Amino acid sequence: MFTRIQRRSEAPRLWVGGGAAGEAKLIHCNELGLGDPGELGLAFSASISYFRTALAECPRTDVRAGNHEWRIERMKRLCGLCLAIGTFLSTEAAAQVNSELWKDKWYWGAQSGVFVFSTPTQSTEAALDVGGHWLITRDRVAMHLAVDQLFFSDGTTSAVADRFDASGVRTVSFSSGRRLQGELYAIPNDGNPQVFAGGGLAIQQVTDAEPVGTFTSQQQADAVNAIIDEVSTKAFFVFTAGAQLHSGRWAIYGKYQFMPEGRDFLITSEQHAITGGVRYALGSSGADITTRRR
Repeated sequence: MFTRIQRRSEAPRLWVGGGAAGEAKLIHCNELGLGDPGELGLAFSASISYFRTALAECPRTDVRAGNHEWRIERMKRLCGLCLAIGTFLSTEAAAQVNSELWKDKWYWGAQSGVFVFSTPTQSTEAALDVGGHWLITRDRVAMHLAVDQLFFSDGTTSAVADRFDASGVRTVSFSSGRRLQGELYAIPNDGNPQVFAGGGLAIQQVTDAEPVGTFTSQQQADAVNAIIDEVSTKAFFVFTAGAQLHSGRWAIYGKYQFMPEGRDFLITSEQHAITGGVRYALGSSGADITTRRR
């Protein structure tokens, strides 16, 4: 019988051989709870005692402690994996719930803010903007319809042409206006805050424009009033961006709107509206259709 113990430079293992058939068995030191066998070289002995001595010189490791540490490490990895999966599933579930809360709803709401503008006779002015709206949501889009009442400060003026006057200009005063809006929004996310952006068409009207000063004839008054009627209403493209926070059927939001310069309108400058409001989903915007197999 012979025993061969691998050198330090090789993997720690033992070759044990013997018998008439010359059979050999490869035994790794790790399987026996052994560490590095060291520089034992090649030992031959017919005595079993020398084999035991050779084995005894291999430093032993605590197999149970090693297995215990390995199990703890494996449990940590397993717990981390479970935690990651649980977080992902909970996030997906929350997103699904949020999606179901706001999609396919018919929101009714109110808003208020400021409307910023200028006219040929005045520099930058701000008017109070108060109104109501509807927001009809689908998958990733929404339709926005709104009515806004504008309250201009006293003494707000503009100007129109007056061919009968020596200056060629007639001053016009006004204190109120109205906006009708129809827009389409893109809504890319479900969570909070939820952003939206889009555009559409706005019809703006100055509702109480009046000429300032006196007229020399009825013909002059009629001509000026006709011009005022023509420039009191204008359709604009409107562009909107904003964000909202929603909880259940309720949502609060803020948005910014831009409208380009208005030719042939009492408000000739670019127009900016910054508003915020609250909305509530009263019902569904789509009907559920179920079919039964007969």
